[in-house]
Amino acid sequence: MQPASKSPAIRRLQSMIVGTDVLSSIEQDRCVSCKGPATEFKTELARKEFSQSGLCQTCQDEEFTPSEEEQEFEYEGDEEDDLDDEEDD
Repeated sequence: MQPASKSPAIRRLQSMIVGTDVLSSIEQDRCVSCKGPATEFKTELARKEFSQSGLCQTCQDEEFTPSEEEQEFEYEGDEEDDLDDEEDD
């Protein structure tokens, strides 16, 4: 895959963080996290994310899907916003 255009400094920083050459991994269709193949994606947006981060679909799902605890926290926050709206009426 063709990696997304990023400055060399950003690519070096990414590689330092994940401990592998991100640019090379993307060019070889390998995930920087699990080192597995990164050739199948659910959406074009997920494919674009891979070209930027080097994360395969499975690792994207693990990284970007909120845990149950995070989902409950987000829900509780939404509930408070609804209460604030009712008080303003």
